[in-house]
Amino acid sequence: VLSAIAGMELPESCDLDDLLDEFVNHASTPGDLTFEVVRGVGLQVWVDRIIDAGGIERMGLEALVADLLHHARTLQAGLAPYDRNPPDGGWHR
Repeated sequence: VLSAIAGMELPESCDLDDLLDEFVNHASTPGDLTFEVVRGVGLQVWVDRIIDAGGIERMGLEALVADLLHHARTLQAGLAPYDRNPPDGGWHR
């Protein structure tokens, strides 16, 4: 399993639910990605991809990791206005 965190301390809100739904259901989001919302200090959002030998043979491990990180970063950018602990320390605000 490949995993990347896309949000660290997110509040529970309808806006967040709508944003996640939009991202998950967007045509450019690969169908083999799964999303976890975990309760911690706030809500954490994780992006996961289950890989197997066939997927590695088809795409290569580097390409699978790069694609997961691309989508995790895209989601992270969308969640940044809601995140109370963004990766850049809040400098984007």
